[in-house]
Amino acid sequence: MHIKLKNFMSYQDLTIQQPAGRVLLFTGPNASGKSTILDAVRWALVGTARDYAKMTDAAAALKGDPGKPMSVSVECIANWGQWPRALQRASKLTIIPTEVADHYKATADRVDAILGVWSLVQTSDGSRASLMNAICRAGATDEGILAELKAAKLPAPPIGVKYNDVDWSNFGDVATALQKAKDIRRGYHAAKSGEVPQEMKDKLEAAKAELAALETVDKPPPCPSTLTQNEVDTLTARIARDGGRLKFLDGHLNEIISRLAAHEAARKEVEKYRADVVVSGLKSLDLEMDDINKRWGEAESIVKEHDDLQAKFDANYKKRESLTNKIAKLENDIALISTNATQAKQKWDNWDKVVGGLEPSGPVAAAVMAKAAVSIDRERLDWAAKELGLAITLGNDGAITVGSRGRNVASHAQNMLAGLALQDALCLAAGIPLMLVDEMECLVGDNLQRAMNFLNAIAEDYEGILACHAGPKLGNLGQNVVQFVCGGGRLS
Repeated sequence: MHIKLKNFMSYQDLTIQQPAGRVLLFTGPNASGKSTILDAVRWALVGTARDYAKMTDAAAALKGDPGKPMSVSVECIANWGQWPRALQRASKLTIIPTEVADHYKATADRVDAILGVWSLVQTSDGSRASLMNAICRAGATDEGILAELKAAKLPAPPIGVKYNDVDWSNFGDVATALQKAKDIRRGYHAAKSGEVPQEMKDKLEAAKAELAALETVDKPPPCPSTLTQNEVDTLTARIARDGGRLKFLDGHLNEIISRLAAHEAARKEVEKYRADVVVSGLKSLDLEMDDINKRWGEAESIVKEHDDLQAKFDANYKKRESLTNKIAKLENDIALISTNATQAKQKWDNWDKVVGGLEPSGPVAAAVMAKAAVSIDRERLDWAAKELGLAITLGNDGAITVGSRGRNVASHAQNMLAGLALQDALCLAAGIPLMLVDEMECLVGDNLQRAMNFLNAIAEDYEGILACHAGPKLGNLGQNVVQFVCGGGRLS
């Protein structure tokens, strides 16, 4: 295996070259760059590293020096069928030869999921429940699950439709489809009984009581005043506008008069025009404004009283209308509950059948699991479990149960050892010649030795197995294990 990192996080220029069939164990203290090498390989393969999603502009976060280009290449020495001999990623993935590219890109998401099995299994027990469906995806598509419902002669509600505000699509696995079916069925439970919820009855009675207690406000007669505030504002604005124009004209006329001081006849003509038009006009506007103020002074209290009565009537009318509509809607909803009880029961029965089909013991879960099972080497998994001293069971719903022989509850270490077995069986079935195992310091004592013995035993089935252990160099590792100490952006 030949791995080359250029300007990837703490590594400016790193080359790792080892024969195929080796376990490359990276040791050293925390933050020494062990996991960075696994991140680089995973990023080269599928464009994902740590918490970063598919890399676009976010790839800049992985650069050691933002001003320099970054690239990672992974090259296999042996021939692994449809797996590409060489992969390189800078900003985009380059795969050689091209005839392998389409197949590899089509399975990249599955490759990413399989290489993350170690982390997934050690993270939490609950996350194992949908692991097989999440990785294999065989038959767990929306269309696949619908087809299995039909094949089992069960109701198959059209996908892409909301039932009881639940989106019946985007399952991803049988467990998700089952939960959605249960949520939809739950929505019909109350309706099928035909019983009106007490809360709805209480709301109806409260609305009726509020309407009965609401005082009646009569609509006021038309306002006796013909003058309104809006009209006053409009007239005042018009007088101000006209007065402004006359004052503007007056300024120009005064300037003309001053210039005609030596021309008496002409000056008198202008003075006469000013008196007839400007002075007279301003006086007329003042008289008009006085008249408006007088009229509004007499009418203002009348208009205000009428407006207050109208506002009170409008608020009362709006409240009465709102309560009336609320009562009508509640009464209609109550009538619909009774009317639709039979229909709701039929829908509940249909979704109950869907739930039964999707249960772990149901025919749909079994059929989907049968298709998914071809994506894992069951014989290899059984062998690996025996080597690691584990009992690993795959359920019809894709759930993975882990425990030592004779025990039903798995320890944290057993879950992590199961992660090794699962990743191995999945990689072999999918034709992935690499395994990535991080944070092996979570295993100690006999469990760590058991894991290293297992990796040493399966190494020849892979181009390479990359593993990390935080701590000093380990001993008694086996002939197929090559150990590196990380630190300062280099290996020793």
